[in-house]
Amino acid sequence: MAYVPVPKDLSKVKTKVAFNLTKRQIVCFAVALILGLPLFFLLKDSTGTSLASMAMIAVMLPCFLFAMKSYSLKQRNTHLQYSAI
Repeated sequence: MAYVPVPKDLSKVKTKVAFNLTKRQIVCFAVALILGLPLFFLLKDSTGTSLASMAMIAVMLPCFLFAMKSYSLKQRNTHLQYSAI
């Protein structure tokens, strides 16, 4: 018989909204799309496709990383405290 552990604290279980993504992930992906896509099309003609795509990646990457990383409030405050120094 297979044994599946069930967590006793269900507060850490995140609710999935659509496409198996959380609300924060959907919002972050939408922000990345809103920032990155127009930037690519604005830079494509003047700088070329390669440089425009690199700029788009540089703008969108922080949004993707924030969407994937799960922070607790204590970690966030500690990070902000050290980055302000």
